[in-house]
Amino acid sequence: MPVRPLIYLCPLQGERDDQQGGVDGDCDDGDPKMAMMGEPIVGIERVIYDETTGPGALQATPLKSPQAMSAAQRATHDLTHLPYHPGCEICVSCRRPNTHHQSLKSSERTVPLMVGDYCFPKHSDDSDPMTVLVIRVYPYKLFFACSVSTKGRDPHVINRLARLIKECGLLHFTFRSDREPAIVSMMEEAVALSGRRGTKDDVDEASGAVTHADLFDANGDLRPGEAEVDGEAHVPSTVAVDSAHTAAPEMTHPGESQSNGLAERSVGIFEDQFRTLKSALEIRLKHRLPVSHPVTSWLVEHTCWVLNKFHLDSEGRTAYGRLHGREGRERICEFGERILWYVPKKLRSKLDQRWRYGVFLGRSLSSDQNFIGLRSASNHCHSGLALLTE
Repeated sequence: MPVRPLIYLCPLQGERDDQQGGVDGDCDDGDPKMAMMGEPIVGIERVIYDETTGPGALQATPLKSPQAMSAAQRATHDLTHLPYHPGCEICVSCRRPNTHHQSLKSSERTVPLMVGDYCFPKHSDDSDPMTVLVIRVYPYKLFFACSVSTKGRDPHVINRLARLIKECGLLHFTFRSDREPAIVSMMEEAVALSGRRGTKDDVDEASGAVTHADLFDANGDLRPGEAEVDGEAHVPSTVAVDSAHTAAPEMTHPGESQSNGLAERSVGIFEDQFRTLKSALEIRLKHRLPVSHPVTSWLVEHTCWVLNKFHLDSEGRTAYGRLHGREGRERICEFGERILWYVPKKLRSKLDQRWRYGVFLGRSLSSDQNFIGLRSASNHCHSGLALLTE
């Protein structure tokens, strides 16, 4: 039942005179603060409730008080101090664990939450571990991870975080970390970069623009000569664009990793899947793949893509399905598999082959592009074909 505010009414002068034997005075004796001094509140019978001033207040939760022991129970307990009793100050000071951190249900949070933490996967044969930044966005439960050189400010990671914020459509959200200075600084800079104030060109594109008809004729051939263009420099007419992204930081308790439980569980899920995919690749290659190999960084990205596309939560939804409202329907192959990939027109000549050999390195989450590994570099394509194995 909500707490209803009180409105105190001082009694009329005639009524006070009747109650106090006609003693003159003002309404100061009816101050409710006088109740703290042990004196009765004058006019308590005139107190009324008004439900139109507000809904009341949230009910506060008090600390639990331990049940006291009797003298006989205390004498017996002091012999061994077993079992643990919350009424014994010695047991409490020496054996009581820290209070459990309370977790919020997803329905209790009205804005998205972004959590992050570092992990350092390595094999016993590796000299140094690799540093991976793992980010997860709730309530979509979307994974984001990238391999970084060291802990600290990385402009490339900041740009990718800013792009993640835009792709997820986060306008107002909160981010939480375990007070890691590197993560906090990159989060704040990514939020500022994704929602910074800027300007856009407001020029009328219809005026002075070179159209397709000016360059090509009816048969699609290029017109001889150059198109008539204005030699004057373009002066942009800018319109200010206000910042649209805001984020409220949530800091965990110092020295309490349990308070960042969402990030810890997210890192655990990522490490399990990353270990599984890396072991599957090494078994197929019959060779141990060090964490310093460039393919390992691609595997980090592919691990997040697999979790976002195929990992089901307790409600039977994927992170991609929660974010986009539908599940993906793409066909994939195993990471590191040798496939045929379709070469775009801008990367080949007329007599070049349309399909070439490459190594599958993953897919993009925001588009339907495949990442293909070549001998000299990596490339992206739209289509790929799996090869028949004997």
